[in-house]
Amino acid sequence: MNKQKERKIRRITKIRIWPRVLGALCVFLLFHVLLVALVLAYASSVASSKIENMMSDCSEVADYMDSFEYGLNDNRFGGLMQIRPEIVSAGYLDEDYNVVSSFGKKSVDTTEYAHLANIENDLLDANVYVEKAGAHFFSFDGADIEMKSEQLLFDITVSEVNNDDADWFNILELARKSPKELRSRELLGTNVIFVFENDVKDGYSVIVYRFRFVPMDFISMLIFVIALMAVFLLLMLYQLFSIIRLFMDKRTAYDALYTDMVTGGGNELSFYKDAEKILRKNKNTPYAMVHLRLEKHKGLLACYGVKWVEELDEMIYETINKTLKKRKEVHARMNNGDFAVLMRYEDSSKLNDRVRSLMNSLSAEIVDQKLFFSAGICPVLYYKDDVKSLYNNASLARSYVKDENAEEIKWYNKEIEDEQLWERKVEGEMENAMQTGQFEMFLQPKYTTGGEVLGGAEALVRWRHPQDGLIPPGKFIPIFEKNGFILKLDDYMITEVAKTQAKWLSEGKKLVPISVNVSRAHFMKKDIAEHIRDIVDRYNVPHEVVELELTESAFFDDKKTLIDVVRKMREYGFPVSMDDFGSGYSSLNSLKEIPLDVLKLDAEFFRGEDVGDRGRLIVSEIIELAKTLGMHIVAEGIETRTQVDFLKDLECDLIQGYIFAKPMPINEFETKHLNTLMA
Repeated sequence: MNKQKERKIRRITKIRIWPRVLGALCVFLLFHVLLVALVLAYASSVASSKIENMMSDCSEVADYMDSFEYGLNDNRFGGLMQIRPEIVSAGYLDEDYNVVSSFGKKSVDTTEYAHLANIENDLLDANVYVEKAGAHFFSFDGADIEMKSEQLLFDITVSEVNNDDADWFNILELARKSPKELRSRELLGTNVIFVFENDVKDGYSVIVYRFRFVPMDFISMLIFVIALMAVFLLLMLYQLFSIIRLFMDKRTAYDALYTDMVTGGGNELSFYKDAEKILRKNKNTPYAMVHLRLEKHKGLLACYGVKWVEELDEMIYETINKTLKKRKEVHARMNNGDFAVLMRYEDSSKLNDRVRSLMNSLSAEIVDQKLFFSAGICPVLYYKDDVKSLYNNASLARSYVKDENAEEIKWYNKEIEDEQLWERKVEGEMENAMQTGQFEMFLQPKYTTGGEVLGGAEALVRWRHPQDGLIPPGKFIPIFEKNGFILKLDDYMITEVAKTQAKWLSEGKKLVPISVNVSRAHFMKKDIAEHIRDIVDRYNVPHEVVELELTESAFFDDKKTLIDVVRKMREYGFPVSMDDFGSGYSSLNSLKEIPLDVLKLDAEFFRGEDVGDRGRLIVSEIIELAKTLGMHIVAEGIETRTQVDFLKDLECDLIQGYIFAKPMPINEFETKHLNTLMA
């Protein structure tokens, strides 16, 4: 899977709702803490404002009381209360705190009052006394509150106010509140006594002030709280909608991520997740991974179209679903024609029967169309890393089904595992082997049928491993052909052939043609002929002694490109041969279309105790046809004298096989054929 796609999938699947819910709860709690703090702060602000107004009012009233030579009278006090309704009592004291005169109707019990110590020096030039119940409102700047018992008792009555009193107009300027506010009904209050020194005459002025909260104060506070609650409600609604939207988005993303658009069921990602969960919950239960393939899927697409095949895939998915044990087995369509099934089983034979029965059921679903299926099975005992590896093992086992019509079932086993481990080992070490010179060129001689003398050689690669010893090509060449490393190996072999020929040339030895294989992968490059020419030319070797062998399979790729490349190779002077002719489905047409110099007959033509008349006839006709086309014939894999004599009779040009010599290192080849090379 693409790493960027995998990161996106991981990010989507790891989205969690609970952090948002927890965040909303935290916001809820924090809001309540903040609400209490703000309400207290607001209440404190209102109280502070009212206290400041009280002190200002009392200070102004005290100045007003001192402005008269003979002090207040009933009319003046009545007018004062009209403007300052909070002033409930007022009066004068002599130096000994005896009542000289008093106005109002409030009786004050001094035992119910507390003295605010030190406040007169900080805020007012007065002693302040507060009812005990309201003392906590007036603890300014941490001022101490202490009890005083030597306080006066006021018995004050208020007479009717004479609105015509001229002094009424003198106190209008003290008004700060609207009549509506002045008439507001008290909801909460306490009495505060201010004792000022009289600046006009000896003694003190006393004012009893009603500190109170009226409905308007609480209404403003209520409006403030409602405003905060509205903001909080909007915030919580936003949080709630964001959580709901996140949940819906996650659900939508989950469905899009884990749903197969063809079958409507779980897709590959869903299968891996669900299978992982089942295996974790059932560790002691035997399970097996099944890779079921609908063979010839591309052919069905070409014949019947995408929609028909998608409906077929959906039908296969539903049929498999009916055979599974719910919540204990799981399946999914992996891609076109491939299905993964995690199955419980008791033993391999019963699981084989179950899979075979499923394949038969699927084959019979469409009456007028024969469907072919193959399957690979991997037991969970090979479960090492994750479910993907398990499915990959089942797919690998299925890949051993070579015939699309065979409807075979293959099991992943120890041999396949060892083969995969070997492939990983080879791929892990091949680069280092090339750099450290572990690959070695061997030569197998080719002999003439006439005098049975050296007529050429074939370059064959061997891997001389420091721990595993000499590794035959069959154990690593197929791996290199799959992973593309064969291109580097071919270049190495062509280089070694050119170096060997250059060495012999410098030593004055006779050069014999050495054939070297050019794999089909090279023909993806349009400049392969120039590439080989440049390698050989670096060693100044004649092109005619470097024979290029093409495998028969290369002739079934892009034939036009192949013909162009072969013609270029021959133009550069390289002999070109077809290796293993007859090993597959050789076409005589290829002999007609592709200009070849040498035809190598596959060893299978000569295997068995008796070649037989039909075999002799076929070989003789091929040799005669090749000679007619101007080609040389090489027979490889010759192991008996009977085969040699048979090929002599047919005038085959060269023989290669164990009857004469096995592949050998270059120094052994030189020693054995020194006389021939020096001739």
